Amino acid sequence: FFLINATYTRNYITSLTQIANNSPLNVLIGDTGSYQLNRGSQLSQAINMDGYCSIRLFGTYGRPFFKGKINMNMNGGLNFTQTPSMIKVGLDEAKANYARNPSGSFGLVLGTNLSKVDLTLMSTTTINFVSNTLQRSMDQNYVNQNSQIRITINPTNKWVVSTDITHQLFSGLTSTLNQSYYLLNIGLGKKFGKNNQSELRFTVYDLFNQNRAITRNITQSYFEDVRTKVLTRYAMITYTYTLKQLGAKSDDKDKKMMIFPRGMPMPGGMPHGG
Repeated sequence: FFLINATYTRNYITSLTQIANNSPLNVLIGDTGSYQLNRGSQLSQAINMDGYCSIRLFGTYGRPFFKGKINMNMNGGLNFTQTPSMIKVGLDEAKANYARNPSGSFGLVLGTNLSKVDLTLMSTTTINFVSNTLQRSMDQNYVNQNSQIRITINPTNKWVVSTDITHQLFSGLTSTLNQSYYLLNIGLGKKFGKNNQSELRFTVYDLFNQNRAITRNITQSYFEDVRTKVLTRYAMITYTYTLKQLGAKSDDKDKKMMIFPRGMPMPGGMPHGG
């Protein structure tokens, strides 16, 4: 599978950022109003600019091995985004800044399709680069990698044991956010009822109590690293009922084929293909 997508936007809604560097700065707001910026502060206003564009390339390839017992899937992508903006420092004239963000990713998934044990190995690595034509101090690059091992064991047709461990790696952020940690989930389920349509499962999430949420937000004039407080280790009991797909009965299909061996009749009495 291969995908390519390109976008170009005229009159893109971006920002004019005015920065007071060494001394206070009076900024005009509208036709009559003004606002004084203290030294080191900045004010952003919405403006329209041409020049926004983005290009995305993505491809994936998969195939089975050993008569379908092992499946392999590889995927990769390239992305490029250019975002225009205007920046005015002190009393200088406003100048155009183009933030360019190329990135690349590669992923690999290996999975088994066995009767008693299902094993899945997956890993995705994404590298991001940020460059600016004006704000060169904002140039940077960072890496995020996500790897996971998932195992499901069916010792009998009634019992299910599942576990998965995920490794998260962040590199290139601030020193306090360049972290590597593991998330481990373990679950035990029991199927019951007609055709095993019901399942009662007990699961412990984040057994190592290490879950974190880290995000880097990049704008035309600044970037920020955000750490969000999230739920860590907890246990949950769930009940699941699976609805079976309903279809036509086999004997009904046979009756139709017996009555119309060459298909349903067309208006006028002639069967399809006649």
